[in-house]
Amino acid sequence: MATKKVPGAPQSSPTTVPTKVSFLRAAYPSGGWLSLDFDVALGAGEEQQEAPAAANNARTQLREYLHSVLTTSNLIVLAGCGASLGKVGGPSMQDLWAEAAKLDGFADVASAVKQPTEDKWIERLLSRCQVAKELVDATTSAKVGAFLVASEKMIWKKCTEFLAGADLDAHKTFLRRMARRRLRVPRLKIFTTNYDLCFETAASALGITVIDGFSFTQPRRFDPRFFGYDVVRRAKGADEPHDFVEGVVQVLKLHGSVDWDCTSTGIEQRATPKSPCLIYPTSTKYEHSYEQPHLELMSQFQAALREPNTCLVTIGFGFNDNHLSAPIMAAVNSNPSFKLFVVDRSAQTKSAEANGVYSALRQKIEAGEADIALLNAEFAQFAEFVPELRALTPAEQIERSVKQIARQA
Repeated sequence: MATKKVPGAPQSSPTTVPTKVSFLRAAYPSGGWLSLDFDVALGAGEEQQEAPAAANNARTQLREYLHSVLTTSNLIVLAGCGASLGKVGGPSMQDLWAEAAKLDGFADVASAVKQPTEDKWIERLLSRCQVAKELVDATTSAKVGAFLVASEKMIWKKCTEFLAGADLDAHKTFLRRMARRRLRVPRLKIFTTNYDLCFETAASALGITVIDGFSFTQPRRFDPRFFGYDVVRRAKGADEPHDFVEGVVQVLKLHGSVDWDCTSTGIEQRATPKSPCLIYPTSTKYEHSYEQPHLELMSQFQAALREPNTCLVTIGFGFNDNHLSAPIMAAVNSNPSFKLFVVDRSAQTKSAEANGVYSALRQKIEAGEADIALLNAEFAQFAEFVPELRALTPAEQIERSVKQIARQA
């Protein structure tokens, strides 16, 4: 489970504490958070006897709520940077800034683009560089341009190399449980803004088939028609129906991938691309998201949000990308059957701020205006709460219904 450092602890052996886990949804008339604090992650069917009764009750309510939303016909997931942090080992924006500061010419470029010394956010620095290189003199423009190229290579490298030692237990747990959806409903769609291959690598280790929009022949080329393909088991008899194969998910990478290469014949998958097809962290992300192949992926995302009986689960997504936040909020306001379940390690803090999307979501929860829930948890903690998505027996369905009615009484 990913952890947070305690200020003042020795760097050689840091003391860590788990993120506080709490849950907020519209069904709670008080509008307050239900505490799910615990010292260790719990398995899907476990209960911690020494935990307070209120915490156990909160866990039970969360799991039942999760079962209701995760069995929604059209289930989609949006995984952000938070899904690759912590034990996984992926770089944070702060890590990327630290690496950029080591590049040749960093100080000169930061001064040339007038980057405030207190502003250590790489997205704003690269955005300033993109604008400045068109406005400054030729010599300075060449330096800024070279720094941009070096920064992009550094980002690709940092988002690639960590995977060799990454802890993907949370990804495996998440995929193993989520991939067991009923076969007659649409496949799970995982949209992600991350460049890394965490979901693909975890799926491979589990034997889960990933449909990612690339051809099934070599070289693998991107073609959106493959998102309409599925995997079935051919029946032995001519008159027998074919069955859908278990364990198939779709992965759609909105900002590109470290193994996407822009070639003269299209986008190909290569371990070491010569021209990586990525939308780098700059203020032009909105514009680049409407260029191919990202336009096709954005279209898939927006279409999925408009489908009836849709549940969107966001994991580690900060709602800072307007080209993604805008269609999500549009679905919240216009799709009457839309459910939104937000998982973020800082959801409780963000929702208490005066402005921002999280604050707006909390206000809608407290007003009962939409089916929204917030879970203050890390990805690894959330993965442990995901129930096994198997079909319930009639007896289990009756028992679940009786419990829900009893709590509402």
